[in-house]
Amino acid sequence: MISISLCKIYRFLGFAILGLTIANLTVQIARFSLLLDRQSSIYRLLNVNNEANIPTWYSTVALLVCVLLLGLIAILKQQQKDRLTNHWRGLALLFLFLSIDEAVSLHEKLNPLMRSLLNVNENLLFLWVIPGVVFVGAIALIYWRFLTRLPPQMRNLIFFSAALYLSGAIGFELVTGLAVRNISGLHPLILVLIVAIEELLEMLGILIFIRSLLLYLGDNFPAISIHFAQKD
Repeated sequence: MISISLCKIYRFLGFAILGLTIANLTVQIARFSLLLDRQSSIYRLLNVNNEANIPTWYSTVALLVCVLLLGLIAILKQQQKDRLTNHWRGLALLFLFLSIDEAVSLHEKLNPLMRSLLNVNENLLFLWVIPGVVFVGAIALIYWRFLTRLPPQMRNLIFFSAALYLSGAIGFELVTGLAVRNISGLHPLILVLIVAIEELLEMLGILIFIRSLLLYLGDNFPAISIHFAQKD
């Protein structure tokens, strides 16, 4: 039997998210206080608005954890000859794509294409949101019946995690884009806080989704024991 302590996993990931958020705000304040340079290694490593750094690596790995858990569920469902096996496989592939996108920012490469299609001259940073919303809508339609067949607790956790993640990935992305466009009238720290909230919501959304998958595994597969606390 595989035994997993949900409490320990949650504590570890929660402290990681808290630490990354505090570290980001610390280096941002240090930069505005002229204690750090924008090009300094520690600033680039901890700034959540940069790529290929510690926050990006954390989010990429967290999404890969989702891929592994979804893949495990798909394998176990296949052994049960469950008719929804392909839906679990599809979710694993979706989160693999999200992990790759997190690592290399594929979505931002849609901005030039959207500017060309919409004949927009301005360098708007959030045009990728348009195909992003269409993509999310398509996934919601494809998976709606699948979601209605899940246990209520699992379904509610997925909805909650999706709301958090999409609020950050799409909602606050729009806010960030508008703030950048009108940055002349804003204190730079306002933009820093907006971006920090955006990334925090995304990380919390993935954390809740991991929780939902672990609980589902524990409730549906006797060989896997998921518990909230573990006696040392």
